[in-house]
Amino acid sequence: MKVESKYAQPSWLADLQSADLMVKNRAYQAMMDEWQRRVYSHIYQLVGNHADADDTTQETFIQLLKSIHTFEERSQFSTWLFTIAHRKGIETLRKRSRIKKHVVNDDEALTRNMTSPQAQHLSAEQINHHLERAIQGLPTRQKQVFLLHYYEGQSFRSIGEITGITTGALKASYHHARKKIETALANDKDLNLF
Repeated sequence: MKVESKYAQPSWLADLQSADLMVKNRAYQAMMDEWQRRVYSHIYQLVGNHADADDTTQETFIQLLKSIHTFEERSQFSTWLFTIAHRKGIETLRKRSRIKKHVVNDDEALTRNMTSPQAQHLSAEQINHHLERAIQGLPTRQKQVFLLHYYEGQSFRSIGEITGITTGALKASYHHARKKIETALANDKDLNLF
């Protein structure tokens, strides 16, 4: 039984549960058009390579279709979807012995430092390479929080719903992640930013 949702949900959401295959297929296509790239991007950042990210993205949407009838609309669809994607990404990481690499969009402080006059000689690809190296050194939880908050723009409350971690612990992890990234960039002899 669905509860009355206080969240705005996608217009195609109800059609995903339709018995009419044409209606369901149209809804599925609308969902994929809207969410596939973002889910893939999030998972890629978490698992670090195309093959695993592609497989995990497919597993995420398969799981979504299998469990769409359980979505009670007590949260935004995006939070529910990213919860599934996050869990599938963690499963992929657990299957591997170590995490390889992650790409992240830069935040205000990182942008300021990476676009400083000392960094003008670097290309966008070089900047991403340095950021990837800095992020590689983060512990898993800090990496997850940093990527979800900054790259995906998720609030700490939403990240808490996705990961099951308290808001206070997430904020602390995010703060430590930023400090470690800034320190890694400051110590990167190739950059000489600070």
